[in-house]
Amino acid sequence: MSHSRYSESIGVFYLVARMGEKMLNPLDLARRFAESYGRCLAGVAHSLTLIISGPQDHVQATDLVSLFDGFTPSVMHVPDVGYDIGKYRAALETSDFELCCFLNSYSIMCASGWLAKLSRCARDPRVGIVGATGSYESALAGGIALAGLVARLRARKRGPRMLRRVFGAFKRWAWYPAFPNPHIRTNAFMIRRDVFQRVRWPRNPSRMGALRFESGRRSLTRQVLGMGLDAVIVGRDGRRFGISEWPSSGTFRQNGQHNLLVADNRTIDYSTAAPERRRQLAAAAWGTDAAE
Repeated sequence: MSHSRYSESIGVFYLVARMGEKMLNPLDLARRFAESYGRCLAGVAHSLTLIISGPQDHVQATDLVSLFDGFTPSVMHVPDVGYDIGKYRAALETSDFELCCFLNSYSIMCASGWLAKLSRCARDPRVGIVGATGSYESALAGGIALAGLVARLRARKRGPRMLRRVFGAFKRWAWYPAFPNPHIRTNAFMIRRDVFQRVRWPRNPSRMGALRFESGRRSLTRQVLGMGLDAVIVGRDGRRFGISEWPSSGTFRQNGQHNLLVADNRTIDYSTAAPERRRQLAAAAWGTDAAE
């Protein structure tokens, strides 16, 4: 039952990389995902759908489906707008699954039973969203402090460039909470129908709009928490971790990521980085006290 084509309750959606995007080969990424999908059985019946953006291309769709040897995923064509979040929303609006799991183009399954572990947790009525990874990172970190820019303006350094920098810093302050800013990373997450129907999803968001939906003041995670529900991550070992436990979960930029359930480009970047860069990435995610 691990890879049933049809299911009354669970839909898995894999977002195919946009054709022509720089440095990406959609078929190579999809092949990598398909190999991990075949190797790491999901552990529960579900329906797999490939989300393809842009005009319908039957040749491309056929090539993609052929990568899933022994399985027959469905194909959904959506407009090429709204980045990942806009495409996820389009899939939600046209599906009727009780549980929806979204995986981005870089996703790689790391352990058998990955979907069973996510869905077991997502069915808990106290839980609103489940992810494979989470982070405390804030988009404010590493930017220019608004107070410092204002001080420089008061010192009469008021050129157009400085004004743009002040305006940009103010927007970031208005859009993003300061560290720690706990949020589920949207590269791999699961949400119940009764929850996502209560979420305010941006329609065709810009790149920054998609980032704000992941980690801004009105992020998906913050909306779920505002409903009185929990946001949790699930490790390779099947254990669920509440927000306070994320830094020690071994899933993202910590402890060799030994407990990671679904990998992606960010987790790979961390695992292949030099030690000093790993420390920087860990500090961005969890603070200097938690950095390796």
